[in-house]
Amino acid sequence: MTHTYTRQKNRLIIFILSTLFIFLASVAVYMYESQKNKMLHDMEKRVEIEINLLAEFLRDNLQRHDYAEAKNFLQKWQTRLPSIEYLDIKLNGLDFYNFGSLEHAVHNRHIIEKQRELLAGETRVTLHLAHDTHNLTAMLQDLAFKLGTFSVILTVGFGTLLWMILSRWILLPLKAEIDHHTNRLRIINRSHEALSKSNFALTHAKNEEELLHRICENIHKVCGYPLVWIGYAEKNRQIDIVTSSGESTLYLDGITINYGDGPEGNGPTGICIKEHRDVIINDTQKDALFTPWKKRAREFGYYSCAAFPIAIQDHVIGALTLYAKETNAFIDEEIALLHELAANLAFGIVALRDQQKIKHLSTTDSLTNLYNRHKINETLHHQLKEAEKSDTPFGVVIIDIDFFKQVNDTHGHQVGDTTLQTFAEILRRNNRSDSDIIGRWGGEEFILILPGTSLHDSVQLARRLREVIQKHNFPVIGTKTASFGVAAYRRGDSVQSLIRRADDALYKAKNGGRNRVESEET
Repeated sequence: MTHTYTRQKNRLIIFILSTLFIFLASVAVYMYESQKNKMLHDMEKRVEIEINLLAEFLRDNLQRHDYAEAKNFLQKWQTRLPSIEYLDIKLNGLDFYNFGSLEHAVHNRHIIEKQRELLAGETRVTLHLAHDTHNLTAMLQDLAFKLGTFSVILTVGFGTLLWMILSRWILLPLKAEIDHHTNRLRIINRSHEALSKSNFALTHAKNEEELLHRICENIHKVCGYPLVWIGYAEKNRQIDIVTSSGESTLYLDGITINYGDGPEGNGPTGICIKEHRDVIINDTQKDALFTPWKKRAREFGYYSCAAFPIAIQDHVIGALTLYAKETNAFIDEEIALLHELAANLAFGIVALRDQQKIKHLSTTDSLTNLYNRHKINETLHHQLKEAEKSDTPFGVVIIDIDFFKQVNDTHGHQVGDTTLQTFAEILRRNNRSDSDIIGRWGGEEFILILPGTSLHDSVQLARRLREVIQKHNFPVIGTKTASFGVAAYRRGDSVQSLIRRADDALYKAKNGGRNRVESEET
């Protein structure tokens, strides 16, 4: 009887332990698969973002048949994403670009294959990516090993009490470690996305103001930082906040930040500009560098801050500054990506400024800084089209400096150049509004285009200018006069016919004794 009872008791114990083992093993497998699927989903999402941005860039370049720029971008793109093991791009069915080996990528890798077919003329582009997940697999296998080992120990017979004790020592720290790595992966993914979108903005922004605003918007929206701003270093050691983005831009109202020697110049942004380095504040309430703004940061809930230099050829022109609501908010990988973003931003600023400089040189007279003849002709064509649509008048005034050759012959070309510059400045100062257009027509001749102005009003303006010029005391040469020819738009006019009538009126003024205004109807 006792032997039978003991045997039944042992069977019950074995049944309970076996059931517990199966349950724990199932939990381990479920946790393993859930974690694996979640992390792979995060990686696939990141790859999806990258593939879309890459495809958009390639489409722009391939539509312009700019294959060299496309390949140059792809090489840079690879270095920023070393985890991409295999990339295959086909153009019209033929290999256009290939990186890595598919056979090599398949070994211990999770293949994430994404395809985008873009119709650009007769061009179709297909992309395949193999993403390295070796580290992920190893981590999850290690997780499964720990959970499996723990289940075996329980099965041997330590019971529920040991399970409760050891879970605190093993499973909770393990879960915390997994949560920690998952959070780091989330931060890195969002930083990669912000970097990718910012790089896309570099190639599509039309001007510097738009570029800076889009960079701040990307960091704020993608990374979730409550305030992001960009400031430029002024010569008086002040910092001009040129743009900002976030929910709490009121933080910047009335705030004093500079890069001088006082406390307001030794904060994160000031030091970043002065010393040309990244500055990270892990706790705004404890770091002495943040003392001048400690109370204000506490009111807005900002407990971390980071500043990254924007440098052009080793000269820091400003800084990118952002705030977080947690202490120790910035991890090393994200700091590196934000530093790269600031460096790319500097490159974009240089490119846009060079474009602006080239545009300025192509439309501006280098001596007087007025519009050149090419730009004036372009403006006249535009004004004629607008006048034809709306049937509104506009006037043209051609001005010639009287006896200008004598200035060069008597005083030299340097004085002649100064006279032309002074004459241009007189025209600028007496301009009615920004709508009036002033240009150098050639030599000592200047031209005014007066939108919405009748012939009568154009003549009145020319007469006022003649009097101002006659009374002005020019450097070295003293007084000087000018002759004016005025014409106005007529329906059916071309640029040539309008200019010809203004020229004819100018010749009347010169033949009539100079220092006078003549119009086409005089």
